[in-house]
Amino acid sequence: MIPIVEKPLPDELLSSWVYRLSKKNGLNCNRFAEAYLNEKVKNPSQLVDIRYGYSSFYKNIYTKQSLKDLYLQTTTYQFESLWMTKGQQARYINNVFRPYDELNTAVNHMIKYVKICPECFKQDKVTYGTAYLHRMHQLSGVKICIIHKVKLVEYTNRVIGSTENFFDVCRPISADASETSLYKYAWYADSLLENNVESSMENIKAIVRDKIKDHGSSVIPEIMNWEYSDLIRFNVSKFMTVKLVNIQYVRAEEIIPILMYLFPDVNEFIDKLKSSELSIIERTCPVCDETYCTTEYAEKIGFGCPRCDGKLRIQDRYEFYINNLLPDYKIEGPFKGLDNKAQFYHNRCGKSITLKPREVIFENKRCSCENIITFEAAKENVESTGEYKLLYYAKTEEPVTIHNIKCGHDFKVSYRKFIKSPYCRECRRLELIFDKRINELTNGEYTVTGQYVDQDTKVLIRHEICQKEQLYLPRHFLSGQRCKCNYENKLDEEWNKMYFLLTEYKKEHGNTDIPKRESYKSQSLGRWVQRQRNDYKNGSLRQYRFDRLTEIGFVFDPHDTEWNRRLDQYKRYIKQTGTTYISKRTDFEGEHLGAWVQTQKHRYKIGKMSKDKKIALLEVDEDFFK
Repeated sequence: MIPIVEKPLPDELLSSWVYRLSKKNGLNCNRFAEAYLNEKVKNPSQLVDIRYGYSSFYKNIYTKQSLKDLYLQTTTYQFESLWMTKGQQARYINNVFRPYDELNTAVNHMIKYVKICPECFKQDKVTYGTAYLHRMHQLSGVKICIIHKVKLVEYTNRVIGSTENFFDVCRPISADASETSLYKYAWYADSLLENNVESSMENIKAIVRDKIKDHGSSVIPEIMNWEYSDLIRFNVSKFMTVKLVNIQYVRAEEIIPILMYLFPDVNEFIDKLKSSELSIIERTCPVCDETYCTTEYAEKIGFGCPRCDGKLRIQDRYEFYINNLLPDYKIEGPFKGLDNKAQFYHNRCGKSITLKPREVIFENKRCSCENIITFEAAKENVESTGEYKLLYYAKTEEPVTIHNIKCGHDFKVSYRKFIKSPYCRECRRLELIFDKRINELTNGEYTVTGQYVDQDTKVLIRHEICQKEQLYLPRHFLSGQRCKCNYENKLDEEWNKMYFLLTEYKKEHGNTDIPKRESYKSQSLGRWVQRQRNDYKNGSLRQYRFDRLTEIGFVFDPHDTEWNRRLDQYKRYIKQTGTTYISKRTDFEGEHLGAWVQTQKHRYKIGKMSKDKKIALLEVDEDFFK
């Protein structure tokens, strides 16, 4: 048993808790893991995403919490498992609650690097006397703290540890979306975690497909104009027609923006998940009294009590799993590993097939003869996004006829090729012509990334220099419309050219006060200077331009500068003469100072003097306007 045990802090990640306990018990993480997780740590990253050692850790702490509840409370599994298939869930839970062997090899980490909120870090030190890692920050795709609304940083060390300057080993997390969108994503993800929902990718895909049908119109054009559309960093059309139908695993960063759009009220989505199959269940073996966690799919395969299963030969267990899943198949040859191809004989069709055991057990791969698709299933797959209609289908080996609702084209294509690459073949033919024209016109600086329809339908084009994608009318682009950064770059080039010309003028004349209509070295420098002053006055002068002009002593408001100079002159007159009175015709220092003073009094009388100037004159002479 661990001598000194403290409870996990609110929302604390398991690896953070283990690190705190190791310090409390005077051990480094590696020694602690060997002693209480029964795990020799070869790679420090193992301690970021603890798996095989969890059961030993649970047995070495005194807690009344159940094995399952404590695991869900201290990990992000409940959230990350939503985006896993049932087979992936089974593999991951096997990694946590079963010992390593040839049928339980390691899967990818849920967490590679930890993320930290600098403000939570400071606040936790004050509140709890120590900083720690929060689960909500580690969720896939989360880049901002929903409590402090600040961007997270990534801790680059491979193992949790203390450093004198902790943030020296942290780096910013790159983000292409706005902070508003990132916050909304983080809030949505945290809501799913906090509501303790359990489901699988299969179930979520079905919910999304049903919602799209209920939506009644094409989701793709609408979602691209959605307020959080900057979260969409992938091809939506391909996602809807390929990943949503055929690909088993979908990243959280892809599916969550779709869910946010379809279910803006997260509680509506949560309600849909309440009837889902549990992603983790706790069992107690009636034979050896061992408590462990598993999944319904793992039990369907045949995985039982880890302790009892460990007494069986690997080959016997392998055959047992295959016979459970594939009663119509016969194993041909010994088990050599999950990723080493094996032979199976299919009794129904009489074929011998080669598949990896991993694909058969966890990914539902079967003989091709079992993949018969009905017209109804093909229709559902083709029409899932609302962009296409299936007109003709006989079988997967024959071409199908599909209608593109948006452009009105009908085209023939192989069913499997269309499902893999869903696009209008007729539009593609026209698109290739347009793509080639754009490439030749811009020397490869621009690439067409959207689907070309006609000259009057906007198409998505990417500027390869700034990587920004923008919608253009094809006829406008061909007429010269380009990315705004091109325009700004040209403006900056012109501005820099005139700026350096102004520095040369100053070296020659000692100031930057070139008259408005005066040219310098055949350039209209005077007009350019006046334009900078106008931009400054209107608040449209960019900060970096203001800074550069300030560096060379540029006068943004020459009238104010001149007025202040004359006021200083008036002060010297008072100091020299001992009186504030000055007649209209009095000259001082070779200038008509008296006339200037009378002008100020007149401007005040007709209401054309600013408040600042009035105050400045009254500070010199409180009776100035009497």
